[in-house]
Amino acid sequence: MTDQRSKAFRSWAKLLNPEELRANLVRASIFLTAYEFMSQALIEHLEGFFSDGFDANGPVLSDDYRSKVLSLHSMPFFASAIWFRDSGALNDEDLDRIREIREHRNFVAHHIPEILGSIESEVRSDLLCAIAEIVRKIDLWWIREVEIPTNPDFDATTADDLDVGATFSMRMAVLDLLLQVADGNDETLRQLYEQFKKQGLVH
Repeated sequence: MTDQRSKAFRSWAKLLNPEELRANLVRASIFLTAYEFMSQALIEHLEGFFSDGFDANGPVLSDDYRSKVLSLHSMPFFASAIWFRDSGALNDEDLDRIREIREHRNFVAHHIPEILGSIESEVRSDLLCAIAEIVRKIDLWWIREVEIPTNPDFDATTADDLDVGATFSMRMAVLDLLLQVADGNDETLRQLYEQFKKQGLVH
């Protein structure tokens, strides 16, 4: 059997195997969802911080936002990433990973058939983990450098009091669950759901 013929048969096997098809659909959807979480972490923190209030369309962006953030890049996504790099939340390596993640996101979004039916195309689990790490860096930096100094709820807390290992945002918690599901492990999700049912929060 030629190499090309072998690849064709293995690709068909990948598509026709119900468990593998289901797993690849889940991984693709989780990668796209995780990317949106990262995009929100990058953009929405800064839009809210630099806004002049809100209207029916969302935050009213200030001149400061335009001069300090949007001036860094033509795309708000990358402008925000550069701002976080310049502020110390991210580094140059993180920016390179963000570019790589965005390229892979576009591939996954527009090439689902190849992801499902070609042995040469996969959702990259390393980039999924990189998304979680970048979101962790951004959200923890934001809590330490913005939320604690400016939120009255943290008046008795300083950045030095922050236990990084025990601190997380809701976005970080959900991403952790998604990564587990992408690896085929839904045990934590099931346990949490059972706890919700026991508390009468769902029926």
